[in-house]
Amino acid sequence: MAIRVCPKCGTKNRVDDHAAQVSQPVCGKCGAKLPEVGGNAFGTSFSKPQVVTDQTFPQEVIDASSSTPVLVDAWAEWCGPCRMIAPALEQLAAEC
Repeated sequence: MAIRVCPKCGTKNRVDDHAAQVSQPVCGKCGAKLPEVGGNAFGTSFSKPQVVTDQTFPQEVIDASSSTPVLVDAWAEWCGPCRMIAPALEQLAAEC
């Protein structure tokens, strides 16, 4: 069971993962189509952190944040604290 926020009216809806694979979930209040379970409108899975570039940032982060909370981590391979926090961010992404 997942909670999906309606992009049209903002109502929180409970969505059964198995039922969502068979038919498109819709908002119980306004009837608008809900974002896909386990991904975003662009087909990206949230099961692990996503790499975005300057070109994909507007679509993958800005547009996606209108219907889903987005956490942005500015990461560098040479950064010790970045490497230390990476496992915790991967765990958070897997729990979503």
